[in-house]
Amino acid sequence: MPNRIPLPKFQLIPVLELDYSDFKSEDRPYLESPTTEERLQFWLDSLADSGITGLRPIHPWSSCVQISDLPDASLHSLLAATIRHWGGMKSLHEEGHCPALDGGVILECDEPSMTIEPRCCTNLDDVNSWQEASEYREPDWKMMWIGHPWLMMKYEKPWLLLAESGDKVTDSDPKTYWQLDLETYTEKIAGVRRELAVLESRIASMLPELGNDVDPASMAKCLVGRRHH
Repeated sequence: MPNRIPLPKFQLIPVLELDYSDFKSEDRPYLESPTTEERLQFWLDSLADSGITGLRPIHPWSSCVQISDLPDASLHSLLAATIRHWGGMKSLHEEGHCPALDGGVILECDEPSMTIEPRCCTNLDDVNSWQEASEYREPDWKMMWIGHPWLMMKYEKPWLLLAESGDKVTDSDPKTYWQLDLETYTEKIAGVRRELAVLESRIASMLPELGNDVDPASMAKCLVGRRHH
C-alpha cells in the first residue's frame, strides 16, 4: 500500500532564490565539495560581489531567502544586480517582456520533518501552480509544476495530496505522498499572495531609481509573477 504521510502543521513560505552563479565575480573560483558552512560563506561572498548584503538564506544549505525577511537596501541591490544580469533596463524595455524573479514557494513541516524548495527552471510565475492546487478538485493525479522534478497533485475530500513525480506523469498512486488539509492550504496560499502583493508594491517604488520611470507598476507585477492578476 502507498505510504500516506499527514502534514498537520505545514507552512507555505514565499521565497526568492539567489543562485550564487548569477552574482559572483568571474574571478571567484568555485568550491569543490564544500561543507555546509563553507558553502554558506561562498554564497554570502558571491552575493556581496554584486553589492548584495544583509541577507541570510532560509536554511544554511539553501539559496532561498524568505520574502518577508528582505530589507529594503538588500532588495534594491538585488534588483539592480538582477537587471544588470538580464542585460539592463533598456534591454528589458526593448524585448517588451520582463521575466519573473527566481523563487517560488517552500513547503515545510517540522513533524514529520520535510522541506520542498523551488526547483530547477522555476520562478515566481510558478506560484500559480501552488494556487491551482488549492482549486483542483479531481480524483486523478496531475502535474504540479514547481520546476524539475515537479510534484503531482490529487484531490481526495477534504485533502490535497502531493507526491514526488520523478518527472513522470502517471495515474497510479505513488509509493509515498503527503496529505494536507485543503482548507488550511487555501488559507496559506492566500497569505502567500498577500506577501507577493506587498513585494510588488515595494519593487514598484524602487524601479524609477533603477531606470524605469515609465511603467514601474507593470514591471513590478511581472517581476513577482502576478502579470495575470
